Amino acid sequence: IVSRNYNGKKRSYSVIMKTANLMSKIIFRVDSNTVVGMGHLMRCLTLSDYLQKVYKAEIIFCTNNFRGGVKRIEEKGYPIIRLNGTFNEKSELPILMDYMKKEPVDLFVVDMMRQRESFLSSLKKSTKVAYFCDDRDIHAYNVDLYMNHNICLSNSVCNDKATIYLLGPKYFILPTFFYEERRANSKKNEIFLNQGGGDPYNLTCKILRALKQVRNIEIKIVIGVAYKDEYKKELEVILENYPLPYNVYENANHQEMYQIMKDCIIAITAAGNTLYELCFLGIPSVVISHHDNHDIVARRFEQNNACLNLGIGNELNEELIPVTVEHLLADSQKRREISLRAKNLVDGKGLKRVADSLMGLICCN
Repeated sequence: IVSRNYNGKKRSYSVIMKTANLMSKIIFRVDSNTVVGMGHLMRCLTLSDYLQKVYKAEIIFCTNNFRGGVKRIEEKGYPIIRLNGTFNEKSELPILMDYMKKEPVDLFVVDMMRQRESFLSSLKKSTKVAYFCDDRDIHAYNVDLYMNHNICLSNSVCNDKATIYLLGPKYFILPTFFYEERRANSKKNEIFLNQGGGDPYNLTCKILRALKQVRNIEIKIVIGVAYKDEYKKELEVILENYPLPYNVYENANHQEMYQIMKDCIIAITAAGNTLYELCFLGIPSVVISHHDNHDIVARRFEQNNACLNLGIGNELNEELIPVTVEHLLADSQKRREISLRAKNLVDGKGLKRVADSLMGLICCN
């Protein structure tokens, strides 16, 4: 029995699974680059691994030709439809439609920002469509399933009965290894520092300059595959005579990221997917956002007492960073309160909820 969510109400129905000879075929349309980072792709890879393992689904990725993203997909062994050069929704649609005409698929999953209604509606003429979105507002799309784990939508209700809506942090997709091994209590003042896969405004360097005056800490610095070469050079200059112990981790895969962050006493992070992962682990986070949309998300977490929000990084006075970190390190009760509130928001079951909903969509009328 699987539950669908309509207007905040659950409806149950039976699922007749396809046999191994009738394997479900799913295409994931997702991009990665220095602007959007790697979060959308990593979410799709995590979901793909689960769908392949549990439901024996056949997975195909359609993506731009960004080297770091393509490498991650190739490491998993998934077939790739590469969109070389500059594409937009209008120019790539004929390619996708032609592919599905020759190779019918059961589901097309789109995990890209701000897709046009016409693009999604055109795909829906050929197959069922699921759209993953991270915006803080719900938009009406002609799709079969709409998933958005944004905390701003936690209590939202939709009146569109033609679409399945999966809304709020309970649908945040975590890799299985996150909840197979829970976090141990940290005994060292290790700080996890990451500003996403791309860090488009190079806030990592700004934060490190600000942390110089904090004592008795060790910093775990994580830079992603989309971190620009010019930023790496600036980072090297800052770290050349850095007064605090540190380690730099570059291009860590998801499981390595988990190992890096899991025992840290606090984190300094952006308001992307990593914040949700830190919430599940119960690591108190100081959030520095890239832009207004992220800041709104961070403020909602802070309203739930699940983080400390310092605002948008480019507008932030650096002096506020060490003061906030020092106060949080000194206040164990505050850290415990934030940890408990954060874990209540993200329970780690989103992967199964989303995967079951997708397969229910494929297998049921």
